[in-house]
Amino acid sequence: MAKPKLRWNKSLLAHIAPKLITAMNEITLRAEGAAKAELYPGHGVRFGTLRRGVLAVPARRQGMKIIGGIGTGPGSVKYAAIIHRKYEYLTKGLKKVLPSVDAIIERHLKD
Repeated sequence: MAKPKLRWNKSLLAHIAPKLITAMNEITLRAEGAAKAELYPGHGVRFGTLRRGVLAVPARRQGMKIIGGIGTGPGSVKYAAIIHRKYEYLTKGLKKVLPSVDAIIERHLKD
């Protein structure tokens, strides 16, 4: 059985997009904190440069999507990808936040 598609009209999307952007910003900030917690001495941290370099990307609307994320800025920490491949700190940080995503979105839509 095919899932019904939700069709957004422009006025509804204009009304809820700012709330969804705020929710996405909260999600990415929580993921940033969780990713930083995955980095500690002996587990990707030597001086703390990488941990300080992990940042939440501000959410934005792109067409019908709300986009945000976490990572390191381009060229900010050259070895970030190597450490991520070894410890998967960004992925683990995001996975820790995923169970609370629905509640965060619901709370922001109620405001």
